[in-house]
Amino acid sequence: MGFWKKIGESIKKTGKAIAEEIKTRQEIARIKRRILDRFEMKDLKKICKDYGIGEPLPYEEDPFTGKRYKIRITRDHYIDRIMSKLTLEQIKSFAHKNRIDIWDIIKEERERVPKISEVERAISKEEKITKIEIKRQTEFESILELIERDFQDIVADLNIRDEKEFRKHLVVFLRAKLPNKTIEEEVKTRKGNVDILIDNKYALELKYADNKKTLDSGVAEVRRYRELFPHIAVVILDVNKLSVSTLRDYKKYYEQDDAEVIILRGKGVRRKKGKSTQIIIGKRRIRID
Repeated sequence: MGFWKKIGESIKKTGKAIAEEIKTRQEIARIKRRILDRFEMKDLKKICKDYGIGEPLPYEEDPFTGKRYKIRITRDHYIDRIMSKLTLEQIKSFAHKNRIDIWDIIKEERERVPKISEVERAISKEEKITKIEIKRQTEFESILELIERDFQDIVADLNIRDEKEFRKHLVVFLRAKLPNKTIEEEVKTRKGNVDILIDNKYALELKYADNKKTLDSGVAEVRRYRELFPHIAVVILDVNKLSVSTLRDYKKYYEQDDAEVIILRGKGVRRKKGKSTQIIIGKRRIRID
């Protein structure tokens, strides 16, 4: 009986701890919302930009058909996004820096909540988690910057014929530049094969842009992999088969699904702004800008 009594007490204690944590998180969410209700629309947009969390997407997606429905973005959409992405301390800090008066809310909450120390401990835990996520995001961005800056020079001199060859060269580059990281290619997942996976958390999907069908497939892949990896980037190799405007359109499509996008120029791609005319003299093709 003593054994089962201890088990019962342990379960009861765990249940109580979970209930208290839920209650504390609900309290934090309530305070966040009270503060954000003081923000004007321009403030909501500014905090999204300042903390790099992006604005709400202008559509909703049917979970069964995948069809998108355009929606009108409201204050509530911004508030919900900010509440899910930022900690209470970050929201308070932004309010103070931008002279949004919330002192009465903070004072009232301290007087109203009897166990404010528990809330503050939860905030501290929340802040720690957020800092880790920010560090990961910064690390991911630095990897993408490395590809965009240094790999561009390499790929511009290579005669790459297909996506497989594109992936092979990028993997070699990443392993040379990031020796302390695990770089895997063609990683099998329950959602399909990821082209390149870095440290099992940064997913790169490569696209050899020789036709629109290839880029179309990337839209579905990004949506699938989003469930598995928090950080996804699509690396497009421009091989002079599609127009600049087409590539930009697909870049927007990927970004709407919260994917980062890099467009690299392949060998022989030397596009300039404005219209150009080509004339052929003998076997020579001459472009007049």
